[in-house]
Amino acid sequence: MAFGNGYHHCTGAVLARMRTELLIGTLLERLPGLWREVPADRVARRRRTMIRGPRTLSCAW
Repeated sequence: MAFGNGYHHCTGAVLARMRTELLIGTLLERLPGLWREVPADRVARRRRTMIRGPRTLSCAW
């Protein structure tokens, strides 16, 4: 998720990040066999300044 910075900083950014952490934690607890199909060093990533992170994240369980 991108939330901007400075004057355009999203006021809900902290809440959104907390909810995302909770979502991922809950998902991993409920699906203990969940694993990443591609090693971390081979995941295609976005290289832009404003938007960074994986393009896709293939998982299986």
